[in-house]
Amino acid sequence: MAGRLRGALAPLALACGALTACNGYGQGSEGPSPCAGPIGGHSTPLANLGPDLDLQVLCGGASRGAIASIDVPGSGSATWTASLAGSPQLTLEQSSFVTCSDDVTVAFVDLQVPPEAKPGDTYDAVATIESNQRAFPTGTVKVHGEVVAPKVTAPSSLDFGEVPASVPTVLPLRVVNKSPAPVVISPEATYASPFGLTLHSRSTDGNTTIWDVKVFQTPPGDYTETVTFTGEPAGKLVDFPPGCVWTQTITLHAHVFADTDGGPDASRDGGTGDDAPSSLTI
Repeated sequence: MAGRLRGALAPLALACGALTACNGYGQGSEGPSPCAGPIGGHSTPLANLGPDLDLQVLCGGASRGAIASIDVPGSGSATWTASLAGSPQLTLEQSSFVTCSDDVTVAFVDLQVPPEAKPGDTYDAVATIESNQRAFPTGTVKVHGEVVAPKVTAPSSLDFGEVPASVPTVLPLRVVNKSPAPVVISPEATYASPFGLTLHSRSTDGNTTIWDVKVFQTPPGDYTETVTFTGEPAGKLVDFPPGCVWTQTITLHAHVFADTDGGPDASRDGGTGDDAPSSLTI
């Protein structure tokens, strides 16, 4: 037997991208064999099964991972199958394959969780991969799926320290999404006197956003306010089960002192300046 039972699948999965790009040949397909030579020729397949697959999804989400790849570096071809037994939320993208000479075929498993799924829910199955011609030993791969809460990092506070009353002061607020899928992050309000928030930038992958937090011109005094950020899984769900949404309250503080630049009346302690907006938009 010329089977290699364990190996790294990630490079193969990235190279192929989809089964159709790797000569996957599904059950019920019509037409001639995708291979130029006869099926069952002098094939010497390399079977990479596993490692065991661990999929994480946000509420209402989906995920995909590779469980096996067959490489036929010699002449001929290899026919093989994959089957899956376990949670119905885990499904095979394809179950019957033909791998041609000098080609690689990858088998993928999809996880689609129901709308009511919440963090902590798990799904398990076992995949069996075998060769029709016994070209490599039959092997199994464990598949585990889990619903997780959004993982987002943001500071718990932002302190401006001493700022002049007549000059607006700005500090950046950085929020990072480390979840396995995109999360829509936004503040519940963009103005809490005398502080205002505007979106400054978003990274190309959408996982890092930087907000400008400004202290507007305001009378001298000590100001402390809070702003709450939320992060919802990007998807089609409208109502999320408990634990699916990230929430963090950030404390904003500034001590505004009187200066000599013609700012707000230094005799007033606290309150908002006349030039502070009633609301801001993102």
